[in-house]
Amino acid sequence: MIFRYQISQLLNINLYLHNLFKFILSSKFPHKTILIFILWISAFDAIATPNSNQPLTLNEAESLALWDKFKLQPTKIALSSGDIQTKVDQPSSDTYLVFDTVNFSPNPLLPQQDDKTVVNVGLHKAFSNNETQEIQSQQALVTVKQKNNQLKKRQLLRDVRHDWLELYYGYQAAKIIENNSDTITQLADKILSEANSHHSAQDALQAKLALIRMNNQKNTIQKKITTAKTQLARWIGKPNSNRPLPDNLPPWPDPPALPTLQSQLINHPQLQADTAQIKAIEAESAWSKQLNKPTLEVGASYGMRQQDAINADPKLDMISGQLSLNLPSHSGTTQMQDTLAISNRLNAARQQQQINSRNLLKNLIKQYLTWQNLDHQLSKMNNAASDNSTIQNPTHLSTTLSALQTQLQTLDTQLNQLRTAVDLAQARAALRYFEKD
Repeated sequence: MIFRYQISQLLNINLYLHNLFKFILSSKFPHKTILIFILWISAFDAIATPNSNQPLTLNEAESLALWDKFKLQPTKIALSSGDIQTKVDQPSSDTYLVFDTVNFSPNPLLPQQDDKTVVNVGLHKAFSNNETQEIQSQQALVTVKQKNNQLKKRQLLRDVRHDWLELYYGYQAAKIIENNSDTITQLADKILSEANSHHSAQDALQAKLALIRMNNQKNTIQKKITTAKTQLARWIGKPNSNRPLPDNLPPWPDPPALPTLQSQLINHPQLQADTAQIKAIEAESAWSKQLNKPTLEVGASYGMRQQDAINADPKLDMISGQLSLNLPSHSGTTQMQDTLAISNRLNAARQQQQINSRNLLKNLIKQYLTWQNLDHQLSKMNNAASDNSTIQNPTHLSTTLSALQTQLQTLDTQLNQLRTAVDLAQARAALRYFEKD
């Protein structure tokens, strides 16, 4: 329904903008491009701004959070990765053209050129793998950013689901209290009015305590709603967090079996990010080792004499060759320190991956057992609630007090049942953090 409404709204705005742009382009407005851009931004902002009365579903909250936090980063990372991959597949040439002029004057006091002037043109080539290793190291760093980005997305979705469910609990708990409020108030008022005539101070005290307790529950729930809105507003903004929520929990299916989830942990973004970090350090280590190796350079040039000899005979041109070996200039101590530092970082990254793997497995088992226990507990509560008898409203004081106590117990049962249902949904949402996308 929302999708159809937005499509219809988009078509209407497009028709309106089309006519408006034709008018702008045909007129003599200054800065037409800037004006058209502002109109487009305003139109799509109007489409993206939801109706404050529309219920905020969990899927919409997730989409809003992802758009707000990751609308630019994936594009930038993808472009960087593509550029670096192109460089790796097609490395830049390390062969270049050499052009120079050599002048050996027999008399250093005379600045003019003589027959010793030679113009050299040649090719020079360096045999080194430093550039390729550097590009591969940069590509590994981009992969680390991509994997970390995927991990942040999954963590963001986990937090959004938790905060949305907390706000859902607050709204539903407030409705439950409101639905029971009139009955409890009527019973308590009846007890107070009849207690004065029958001199039952103990019953009157219980009625007053019941009203105070219900008011405290209302205040507690309102504080919880305010806190949940503030938490959810961090991800989707304050206007969206103030929207109402649907009356039903998300219809998630039961999670896969625990062995299946355990086998899927290898594809978890946390471990993939750790693996990418290890490969990045290994690529850096390979680049560092390559920098410590000697490089060989060869060259060939053709030298052309500029003037004839003294006897007017032309001088022969020259062909020259070059062979050079470049040695690293830093000391062996510096090489050892660099190698040791990279080795320590590599060992630390591998140990961190093992720690993260153990923690993921531990948390997965804990969350799965929590989900199982809550599912069993909620089933028992639902069966017990279906067996409860309806509350009667008697006229006598003792029966009215019993009805008040039963009504308070019903309120507590409904709130506990709601809390268990939301906790079960949060446990299910936590398990989605471990599932394969």
